Amino acid sequence: MNYTRTSKCAFVLLLLLLSGVVIPSYAQGNGVRSFAWTDKSRTDTFYGKDEYREVSVTVWYPAEACEGKQCEYAPLISDLDKALPKLNGVPEETIEKLRTLRSKSRAGLKVSKKRDKYPVLLFSPSLGGHTAFHTGLAEALADLGYVVVGVNHKFESWYIINEEGRVVPENHRFHDELKELRIPEDITDDEYREKRGERLRILGEDLIFVLNKLGELNQPEFDGRLELSSVGAFGHSVGGAAAMEAANLDKRITAVINFDGTPSGQVLREGIKQPFMMIEDKKDLTQPGNQIQFDRRRDLCEKVAGDCYRVLIPGADHNSFSEFRVLMDVDDRKREPMVAILETTRLFVGTFFDKYLKGREDVSLKSAEGIGTDVQVIVHKKR
Repeated sequence: MNYTRTSKCAFVLLLLLLSGVVIPSYAQGNGVRSFAWTDKSRTDTFYGKDEYREVSVTVWYPAEACEGKQCEYAPLISDLDKALPKLNGVPEETIEKLRTLRSKSRAGLKVSKKRDKYPVLLFSPSLGGHTAFHTGLAEALADLGYVVVGVNHKFESWYIINEEGRVVPENHRFHDELKELRIPEDITDDEYREKRGERLRILGEDLIFVLNKLGELNQPEFDGRLELSSVGAFGHSVGGAAAMEAANLDKRITAVINFDGTPSGQVLREGIKQPFMMIEDKKDLTQPGNQIQFDRRRDLCEKVAGDCYRVLIPGADHNSFSEFRVLMDVDDRKREPMVAILETTRLFVGTFFDKYLKGREDVSLKSAEGIGTDVQVIVHKKR
């Protein structure tokens, strides 16, 4: 793939039907569906003996042409008003903005018949995040012929609405209590990482549960067009680490991308077997803490059994890989560099999965030609 800056043409802030409504996307004819599932084989014992693991799922996919009311764009967050009474601390101006936002996908469309099978990508958001704030990326990937499955996790994500229609807001008690432990007085470095890794594995198991549910629903819901024997997994922050955990749990996951997420436990110790990409912000390495993280991620890449890539994007920070700030900011001048980072991310995500899921030998991930010389790509190629 020839990397080119397309934020001024294809991947731009599309002006949608409502005044002031914007979302970064260049999707043409995509569908979207939502599901809520409960895994009754697993209880989340940290939160209670009767707390089954639950997820809410959004699926973006290439779709057949729309007709009539089907052609109306779906809301960015279709269940927002139902969730709001259970959500605390959301500013009114944020709520009003979120209510106006529309995606570039349409609900209820049939899966496109252009291909017999479509590769599937599992996505997991950050702690307190939500799959809706990655809609632009999901739609862009759907436009490239992928089915993107966004998974909101019970307690870790902003909220879910479960099978029974009950709103379950975020509850970060596990993560908060872990952060309160003092090192080394209360817990050693290794014990901290192992304990965190155990939680990340639960999120990875959520992704495998979703993959299995997709297998059950492939024929009735998606006309049997989901390719589930070789799938990709990616995520932001905690979600990126969860994608790596899922890869260690299931060989059907054959390629993984992590947006600036720190793995723990077994993944940190041993790496993963699949081709892997870390997309991260380019930090000032004269700062000691930044150098430690840089070296730790280098060591992780060396443990990965497949090809490993690190993409370091200048001007980015940890939250640059979510579209939330782009959606909320009304200043075009501030928004432009944020959109550029999202576009750079999209280019690398699409090219990586094209190479390792679609088997495209004509794409290269060794350079960032056309994106800018400040984007650094570090390649650990395994023979």
